[in-house]
Amino acid sequence: MLTKKIFAMFTFAAAMLFTVTLRAQGKEISAPEKALKTFFTSMANADFAAAKKCVEAKELISMLSLLEQLAKENPETKADAAAEFAPMLKAETKLVEIKGDIAKIEATVISRKNKKSTETFTLKKIGGIWKIVD
Repeated sequence: MLTKKIFAMFTFAAAMLFTVTLRAQGKEISAPEKALKTFFTSMANADFAAAKKCVEAKELISMLSLLEQLAKENPETKADAAAEFAPMLKAETKLVEIKGDIAKIEATVISRKNKKSTETFTLKKIGGIWKIVD
């Protein structure tokens, strides 16, 4: 029980530190942006189970399940995936709009080959949690 309390306090402190750091950098990010960044972090760490929790789109969940299975079967696949998705950690996000429970976010990523790409993600608030739907 004490371990759970200590873990909960540590998790809360880490979240607060993250928020304070972002504010100190002059960048306040929205809840949908935080959800997208969580997805990017999970992908960069090749943690496909965590990435699936950020997603509601069935096609993307299927792809993530396949990656998760491949990573379990072959550790090299996991390392390759982590390297491939690592640029997501440096993605710049911009909230385009929030209308009710739907948010649009632009994310600009520079690939390992120095190629810049911008994609728009649609997130939906489901059960109080922002998830990628498109």
